[in-house]
Amino acid sequence: MEALYKRGRCITILVIGRSRVGKSTLINAMFGRDVVEVGHGADLSTTEVHNYVGNFKGVTINIYDTPGFRDTKGRREHDILLDIAKRGQFDLILICTKLEDKNDQYCNFPALASYFHQDMWKRTVVVLTFANHFITLECVKKQPDLEEEIKKTIDSHKDHLMTSLSRSISKEVLEGIPFCLAGLKDKRELPTVDDWLKELWCMCVDHSSEEAREFLTFYARNRGYIETATFFSAVGAGAGIGAAVGSIVPGAGTVVGAAVGAGAGAVVSSFGIIVGRIFK
Repeated sequence: MEALYKRGRCITILVIGRSRVGKSTLINAMFGRDVVEVGHGADLSTTEVHNYVGNFKGVTINIYDTPGFRDTKGRREHDILLDIAKRGQFDLILICTKLEDKNDQYCNFPALASYFHQDMWKRTVVVLTFANHFITLECVKKQPDLEEEIKKTIDSHKDHLMTSLSRSISKEVLEGIPFCLAGLKDKRELPTVDDWLKELWCMCVDHSSEEAREFLTFYARNRGYIETATFFSAVGAGAGIGAAVGSIVPGAGTVVGAAVGAGAGAVVSSFGIIVGRIFK
């Protein structure tokens, strides 16, 4: 962690998912306070990427909350993916989808794979949200074994992911992507896990970049302290603000993984970071 501070290295987390899949609620649960205004996607443009920046022990954390491909109001999928790719290398990627939705959630993943290097998929965790709601569904409650029903649903999500990405990503990498449940912060016990938030953090630490792992481990262990501290503020500065990255060449698995650290890079200007609510 000290090395990150001395080098000025920030931690960068990407959160992907369609509107109303619980991304904001998930971010707030993981980082212990109202980092994101829940439901902002209903009022603000879903074509923008929201950037939330925090600082802990001198290390900056950037969280990018992205729009889903079907929430872009006509904006081309390619443009959204390129904008994400231009953000550079990510230490952790969280792909959010509702536990109860599985049929059409992965149809855009092949396009995503063309912009993410295979190493980025090794840093990916699929988060199945609204788990508390799922177990209240009538079609679920009538099942004789609730735990088994949840496991079957998770396996179905895994199958859909494997099918959608099998031509782009190696089987070994795909099989290594964990699937975690997420629900209400104050109701962490679920039929298949004692504490979904604890398990999610363990998976996030385990699958994060090597440089970020020590910091995220320390952060997770001290989450109680973070919950009472001033941590995040939503920031934005329009299209003029950007991030320096290396060469950006769209193509199968070429963009994100090799960008950072290549010296002077291109400036992201194709869209602005939305100015969100300021948390103090």
